Amino acid sequence: MNSAPATVTVHRWGSLGVGGAESDTVAVEEPLEIRVADRSVAVVMRTPGHDRELAAGFLLTEGVIRQADDVLDIVLCREQEGANSGNVVNALLAPTTPVDFTRLTRHVFSSSSCGICGKVTLDAVLQ
Repeated sequence: MNSAPATVTVHRWGSLGVGGAESDTVAVEEPLEIRVADRSVAVVMRTPGHDRELAAGFLLTEGVIRQADDVLDIVLCREQEGANSGNVVNALLAPTTPVDFTRLTRHVFSSSSCGICGKVTLDAVLQ
């Protein structure tokens, strides 16, 4: 997982052409796959950081949980290496918290977005 913001090298263009290279600070955005009991339920775009809190808020707004006690833990998964390392969280819910996975299934067509929204797994994003 990258930190946000990041410093990158940029080349500025002006009326006289390209200027010299300089550093600039930019916001970082990456996909986050949210899993419940090891089952993918959503991919959201986010600025990295506070991923557990984002996942808990997602589960609350989607009606998966009703209170903090419904969540035993939200674990940052690091089993993947490479570009997606750290971009997966897995929510472990209390045994008394039922999950209707059919309510979480989304098939969304969006022509003006980057195409991430509506994907269920990071593999689907990379296809």
